[in-house]
Amino acid sequence: MAYFSDNAISHFTTHLPKEIRLTGDNWSVGLVEIHVPNTLEHVSDEEAVYSFDNSRDNVLHRFKSGNFQNLEDLIASINDSPDFSEHLEIAPSLMRSGYYTIERICSCTKDHEIIFHNKILDVLGFERAPRMILSPTSKRAIEATRPASLVLPVNDQLYVYCDVCLPSFVGDTQSSLLRIVTLDSSKTSFGRSIVRYFAPPHYVPVLHRNFQTISLDIRTSHGVNPPFTSGTLLLGGGIRNVYVGAPRQRGRGVGGWLGGIFRTIIPYIKSGAKAVGKEAARAGVQILSDMSRGDMTLHESVRARSRESGRKLAKKAGEKLSNIMKGRGYKTRRKSRGNQSKKKRSSKK
Repeated sequence: MAYFSDNAISHFTTHLPKEIRLTGDNWSVGLVEIHVPNTLEHVSDEEAVYSFDNSRDNVLHRFKSGNFQNLEDLIASINDSPDFSEHLEIAPSLMRSGYYTIERICSCTKDHEIIFHNKILDVLGFERAPRMILSPTSKRAIEATRPASLVLPVNDQLYVYCDVCLPSFVGDTQSSLLRIVTLDSSKTSFGRSIVRYFAPPHYVPVLHRNFQTISLDIRTSHGVNPPFTSGTLLLGGGIRNVYVGAPRQRGRGVGGWLGGIFRTIIPYIKSGAKAVGKEAARAGVQILSDMSRGDMTLHESVRARSRESGRKLAKKAGEKLSNIMKGRGYKTRRKSRGNQSKKKRSSKK
């Protein structure tokens, strides 16, 4: 924070202790892992409001905001709020389990109009609409179209932007998108981190070959920064140099020939490929860590981490081969001797 006072959980800039200088072409960067704090409020102060009958004198009614133990607590805070409790009620549907309805409970002779924030409608399972109107005769209740869910509004997709990446098309705009991360917050309790690892990582070309700061911007599918209330968002990445082939090369060269071999034996090496992918991702994080600390140059770090990963993979391969060789070997099919027997019988005649 000494360098960048505007840093926040969802958007920040990191100043590296040493400038990274990439020589040559075809460098790419990829996201290897991400730790996202599950500290998004169920309902913020801006969302915990509603308008009732056009909110006389432009007064918006409020209910409790923050986090709730369960869906019933949220609904109780709405039902107990002023005006709402005298005329309307949110109650479980009598027709479908998990669904809710908004019902009139008053004897007024006029229509009641209520406007909720879209996020509240999403939580309760109602269609997003400019307003909900309940009449004293024809339409005394409105039923939800989806099951209610307290964790539904927590974003299941985050867009990770990085100023080191070469801009690409994202929808109808060009942005430095590093990766789209999918999350499942329903499996993580509030306050804990949601962790995702990517092996192999998806690499994108770098924009700059020399840089000492990295700016990251995390946004939802609606283009806004998630309002994390606490916690730390951690990201781990890797940089690699990609071989693109000779300028006049026709076909895929040796790589294409090797690709045919690998496609033939791929059923036998799936487990090994998973180990290689995980080890490559781990090596990428370690290389970037070495560079950020200034312990070694890029060339030294790549060479050291490659040797380390090679030793680990060789050890795993040896153990797997040893387990295979413990069996009884390959069984050969016995050849039928039916024709030979017939020849012997014919010769005796």
